[in-house]
Amino acid sequence: MATVQITAMRAHTARMIADNSSTVTITRRTFTISSSKRTHADTVLAAQTVRLYGRNRTELVREGEDFRFGKRREVRMLCAYNANIVEQSPASEDTFSLGGVNYLIANVRPITWNGEVISLQATLEERH
Repeated sequence: MATVQITAMRAHTARMIADNSSTVTITRRTFTISSSKRTHADTVLAAQTVRLYGRNRTELVREGEDFRFGKRREVRMLCAYNANIVEQSPASEDTFSLGGVNYLIANVRPITWNGEVISLQATLEERH
């Protein structure tokens, strides 16, 4: 029974992605340190179909002695359970461009049910 539910939830995620999908080609930059030098190597991964969406965030912002509520738009990405993405770390980072905007995958959160990954949700940062 659990396998049927997991399959159904993954299929639902695939439908949500398909409703407003984007195809992205991720470049994975891997960092290494040797002889006190930090170097990197880039690998271009196979194209992946994902869904980008925004979320409005309200946060407390300090301006001098005063505080105010500020709003910002957070960009997120919904991916299949087996998407080839990693979050930013000292060892690697994934980036891609879409619509003239460069993105860094800052955080990846697996969405699980009964210990099985149903989908991956990532928080993106715009790179300038």
